[in-house]
Amino acid sequence: MKKSNTFSTIESIFFYITIVLTTFFIFYPVYLPMVDLPQHASQVAILDDLLKNNSPWVDLVKINWDTPYLLAYLIWLAFHQIFDINTSSKIIVALSFLIYTYSFRLLRQQFQAPQSVEWVALTVFFGLAFQWGFLTFLLATPIGIFFFLAVKNWIHYQNKYYFILYTLLGTLSYFSHILIFCFFCFLSYSYFIACNITDNKEFTWKKRIIFTIPYLIFAFLLYRYANKPDILNTNYYPTGYITHPIYIKVLGLLYMPWNMQPLDHYNIAFITLLILPPFIGLKPRKQIEYYIPLLCFLIIWFTLPRMSFQTGFIYQRFSLFFVPFYYLVWQERKVYKKWDYSLFQLAYIAFFISISGLMFKVYYNNFKFHTDISTKNFIKITQKMDKQKKVLYIMDFFAVSGSLTSKYEYAHFASWYQAEKQGWVDFNFAAFRPQIVRFKPEKLSSIRPDTFYNSQEDINKLKDCNNYNYILFNTIQSPKTIKIWLKDNPTNCKNLNIKDNFGTWILFENENT
Repeated sequence: MKKSNTFSTIESIFFYITIVLTTFFIFYPVYLPMVDLPQHASQVAILDDLLKNNSPWVDLVKINWDTPYLLAYLIWLAFHQIFDINTSSKIIVALSFLIYTYSFRLLRQQFQAPQSVEWVALTVFFGLAFQWGFLTFLLATPIGIFFFLAVKNWIHYQNKYYFILYTLLGTLSYFSHILIFCFFCFLSYSYFIACNITDNKEFTWKKRIIFTIPYLIFAFLLYRYANKPDILNTNYYPTGYITHPIYIKVLGLLYMPWNMQPLDHYNIAFITLLILPPFIGLKPRKQIEYYIPLLCFLIIWFTLPRMSFQTGFIYQRFSLFFVPFYYLVWQERKVYKKWDYSLFQLAYIAFFISISGLMFKVYYNNFKFHTDISTKNFIKITQKMDKQKKVLYIMDFFAVSGSLTSKYEYAHFASWYQAEKQGWVDFNFAAFRPQIVRFKPEKLSSIRPDTFYNSQEDINKLKDCNNYNYILFNTIQSPKTIKIWLKDNPTNCKNLNIKDNFGTWILFENENT
């Protein structure tokens, strides 16, 4: 169905207004509700200190330049030279969002797809990957799309400019995020094969070999990284490979494009957006190449594990691509009947109600996190903490407000102390392989990422109290109860005294340090 010029203009204006409003809400909360973001912020902050020879933790860590997260950290570091670490975190997220929306615009235009592709892409940016704080993944996504589009243009025009461009973008994608790199290598080469099948007269064996040469470089980069030994050998997760059954993955498609956990209104939004295309004036395409992005997504979704290489949420983070790639397979159709136009109007209303509801939830989440009492109390408690101290963070998930997106928003929240006050907080991402700042082998912390202390039995297992200046609790237990539990610890936690507490946040200070 061909839209009128007036309707298309109004839709475009509304789209740009939504982008501006969304960007504003990225900067609105005092901290963004992204689980891993504080850890990434602490990486950038200590990297900055190390480069300036101003780190109190130089004996503990070292810089790891050989990382596929390099691009995001360097861009963030550049912004941090002008802005504080929290403000620069919002700038890098906003930049990722804007480049991401632009990349999907280019993708939509080159596929001659409807503008609905951009609308659904707008909503899924703030889904599981955003909420978990997979910042490097989000920044890498548009680079992967640019890489794919350069490949697509070479296939259709076979210009040496595009050959150079996709070689460079593919390499840049490697230094952005290893999973995005692998996915778009797979997608772009699959698209090339599909085009060979549908129109094999245009591709001589010489052209096929020329096209493949950069992929040999990409394969070498992947092989080198996968086989590079990890000097820390951090086997934090005893089960190295975890997969999910098919039905779990199918159910995940209902909500993961927009949320970390199942909620009914996301399921409704998914079903609505899935069935709407024929009713908003669209029809499926006949050419196989338009289905390649969606097919590649489905292949990796149903084959990749939940965890491998000490990395979690492997297949889940790709949920970002499902709905936009689904809308790529549709094209506008002509109107033949008057009643068809009325149905189109009703369907488009339903489409924008779904989009508006999904975007409103983004704004609401940021508002709730900004006003949540735990966020305010965290600021108060960190004001009582001296700079450059070593902190053990202990979280009780029962202390998290049920009004937030999930119970995980505060899982790494104490790392903002490290980022903002030159401190050190365990558990720390410096243990993980892709990080730009890592522990020295002899200094690796014994604190595990899956170690949370919710009971007296758990507190009794603590053996590292004397290694820290502060122990920061986020718990529903009273300060008195925690104090008793620490006193009963059979090792060395008896020298901890309550320094202050605000709400669920309790700060203990080690009198021996």
